[in-house]
Amino acid sequence: MAASSGDNIPTQLAALLGRESVGQIRKTDETPPRISVIDVVQAITGKDARHAAQEVRTLCSRHPEVDKILVHFLFRGQGQRKTYVTSVRGIVEVIMPLPGHHAAKARPAWDF
Repeated sequence: MAASSGDNIPTQLAALLGRESVGQIRKTDETPPRISVIDVVQAITGKDARHAAQEVRTLCSRHPEVDKILVHFLFRGQGQRKTYVTSVRGIVEVIMPLPGHHAAKARPAWDF
């Protein structure tokens, strides 16, 4: 498959940000899969999960259009909490208003 197919989101995101790795990015088992918003925000901003979740809450309060594209999902596994997920296209809408220089690196690379 092509490198832009989305099969290896963490590797592609790391390359986009100029890093060796970005950590885990969870995705649902659905077809097409949805992606954990917290994981992506954490990878882009470099914040821990708690602060990335706060960043998403702030983003949703400032940008109601972003809040409308996010849904809660409970990933499998012990200790998991409901987390926001969205489509790849939705992730683009989340990244665009994110503050910081790491988010700025990601913005111009999206080609839809």
